[in-house]
Amino acid sequence: MAAPQDYASAGAERLVEFLDGLQVDRYWLKGHHIVWETGQQNAPPDVGRAHYTHCSTFVAAACLRLGIYVLRPPFHDELLLASAQDHWLRGYQRYQGEAASAAGWLRIGRSGDVGVIKLAQEATNKGKLVLASYAQRPAIDDKTGQPIALPGHIAILRPLVQRDSPPNRHDPLTSAAKREPHVCAAGHVNSPDLLISQSFQDHTDAWPNNIDFYAHSTPLEHDLK
Repeated sequence: MAAPQDYASAGAERLVEFLDGLQVDRYWLKGHHIVWETGQQNAPPDVGRAHYTHCSTFVAAACLRLGIYVLRPPFHDELLLASAQDHWLRGYQRYQGEAASAAGWLRIGRSGDVGVIKLAQEATNKGKLVLASYAQRPAIDDKTGQPIALPGHIAILRPLVQRDSPPNRHDPLTSAAKREPHVCAAGHVNSPDLLISQSFQDHTDAWPNNIDFYAHSTPLEHDLK
């Protein structure tokens, strides 16, 4: 039987334990065809859509394990899923399945707006799942003049636990408001702990002003009573 000290505290500590346990640096790797629910490779690198990254399916899998619905297969293909998830979180009703508001998602705001980063960090420090989302604008085909859909990016905001805060700071959230957030994400770089600017570096217009944050309650926020 586990000793009491083996149980992570509710909120930030428990959510960090959950995110680290997903082992995103080992699974959902770019250049591999995967089982989206687990991130495990299920084909050689040259089979199917092996060259794609898997930020959106990683987020979908994390939500699935917490009993949270976010747009995912079979209601949307894995291709261009991140931008579709962004549109779905905004409330676009073009997709089958549950709507974002009905599923319990609440919009915090956009990264460039005053106070939004602090609110997003506070939410994830309570143990809520906070998504950082960006839909890439379509490109225009030079020959046809028609829009070409491009992949967006989505990541999970990482809590700031006490041990991550600067020394001699009594309130880590005060520091968090002045720091660049960290995320847990798959993509061109897979990491459980990555600067948000690094995670969104392929989308030059995303950070620091155009990333949207959405929060959902989780069973990690509170102890069982």
